[in-house]
Amino acid sequence: MHEDGLAYLRALRLKIASTTYRRRFFIVQRFFRWLGKRSWQDLARPDIEAHLLAINGGQQYRRQVWHTLRDFYAFHNRPQPPTAGITFRKEPKRLPKVPSEPLVDEKILGVSGPEPQIALRNRLMAELAYGSGLRRRELSLLDIGDLDFANRTAFIHGKGDKQRIVPLT
Repeated sequence: MHEDGLAYLRALRLKIASTTYRRRFFIVQRFFRWLGKRSWQDLARPDIEAHLLAINGGQQYRRQVWHTLRDFYAFHNRPQPPTAGITFRKEPKRLPKVPSEPLVDEKILGVSGPEPQIALRNRLMAELAYGSGLRRRELSLLDIGDLDFANRTAFIHGKGDKQRIVPLT
């Protein structure tokens, strides 16, 4: 990969989550492969549009590629980046599919473990994650000291070092 791409990725490494870093790494790697012998500094907007159209994937992935390339050009202080002015059509917002209460109860009661204490712990974790809307990572970082049983709340260390308080269900 080109040194300019590696410099951008090194600057990102400690600022973003590892999964986001991996995704951006592959986007930058693919971009430089697509460039071949051309220079990224010589590209114009039609070139970036052609790259985005050549990508196999949906609009959401193309938008991620565009965001990454926009940040790449901003990192290198390009005054007139070729990513400027590229727009995407608005996608309609879809509501999430919510499972029925009996199905959720069935799934939580179906959680097990090798010992009764472990099975109970696993069921409590599943219920807490579902009822309080926790991500897997937030649940794994949860410590007993983060629980406030008197107020029935939990202090959550969330995505991007954000913190919030959620109700205990």
